[in-house]
Amino acid sequence: MAVQIPSSRQAVVELAPNKMLAFTVPWYRFFGLLLGLAAPSGADPAVIAVGVSPFSYDVANFGTVFVAGGTVSAIELGRNGVFTNTGTIAGPIPVSEGDVVRVTYTVLPTMTLVRR
Repeated sequence: MAVQIPSSRQAVVELAPNKMLAFTVPWYRFFGLLLGLAAPSGADPAVIAVGVSPFSYDVANFGTVFVAGGTVSAIELGRNGVFTNTGTIAGPIPVSEGDVVRVTYTVLPTMTLVRR
């Protein structure tokens, strides 16, 4: 299945009625298709139980962590004890076994792991 990337003129996010940033419809569909392609057969996406901010998720499987919703101020990726700000507040974060995803928020986001 070929996945079509939305036009470069299409905004990736927009201000939703609830004053939160949200993916525009074309990009939401694009990421949804990628999510479907990334999941190996028989491996459902795993919902991550988000704890107190800043929340750190220790990655046990290779894959992608998706962060959505809430009011997130920072997403950092930690590898070998060194954390790097991803520069995003939502979306897909590719991860390797042993990585740590640290999310700082004021309103609880949802997090999902899609294994490779």
